[in-house]
Amino acid sequence: MPVVPITRLQFQDKKVLVRCDFNVPIAEGKIQDPARIDASLDTIRYILEHGGSAVLCSHLGRPKERSAELSLKPVAEYLSKVLAQKVKLAPDCVGDHTGKMIDALKPGEALLLENLRFHKEEEANDRDFSHELARYKQVYVNDGFGTAHRAHASTVGVTRFLSERAAGFLMMRELDALRKVTEDPQRPSVAIMGGAKVSDKIELIRNLLNKVDSNPDWRRDGVHVPQGSGESRSASRASRTTKSSWRRSCWPRPSAKASRSFCRRTISSHPLLKPAPRLIQSLKFRPR
Repeated sequence: MPVVPITRLQFQDKKVLVRCDFNVPIAEGKIQDPARIDASLDTIRYILEHGGSAVLCSHLGRPKERSAELSLKPVAEYLSKVLAQKVKLAPDCVGDHTGKMIDALKPGEALLLENLRFHKEEEANDRDFSHELARYKQVYVNDGFGTAHRAHASTVGVTRFLSERAAGFLMMRELDALRKVTEDPQRPSVAIMGGAKVSDKIELIRNLLNKVDSNPDWRRDGVHVPQGSGESRSASRASRTTKSSWRRSCWPRPSAKASRSFCRRTISSHPLLKPAPRLIQSLKFRPR
């Protein structure tokens, strides 16, 4: 099914549920890096400028219970500043009080719902919770690419109850970038992956192995995670996958010098990485 871009929908006089990724670092009530919020501003502004009311929702951290430390209050304050209008924070993401605040929104106004993960039903993709989250809204826009792979209530469940659905500008940019590297990549193509949760990336690793030209040390040495991370079993699975691919696709094994030269040439010629000489200089391979 093709992805519907945000520009295809009409927002005039409609309440729009916008799934964003506002999972930003916060210390002592201050946002340390607002990049994820800034990335969705184009989508939010488009909805407001086209007569819609934006009901923004996101998770923050991994709360086991409701806590002030994981409230989205600092995000609401930041949004008020950058959008040049008061963005209120609802006391919850569902419930009658929140529903009244949504119902009172005028075209061109925005409201931020409280942390979705204060409810365990969010991650369980609970049907009743999804229905409650969709109440009072007529349109759904997903602009949270970083959470779109999860079958949660705010990413999957609400789509059962909202027929008008679209991808925001951030989502479309990420999907276009993904298509370029998976369907028609510039050659040579190298995979550089990071992140602590190896378990989430095993299928991605399998998919990428047949699309990239090489990632010599990664394929040969496997995947390493710190002890005590809880990901050792997943890392072992990922290592077996990469090592198997290494043996099939790369024999005889290239020298460490050839691997280093290949990666440096690729990075230095890539248009997105040309301004990163420090990255090139810092590449240190440890052949085994």
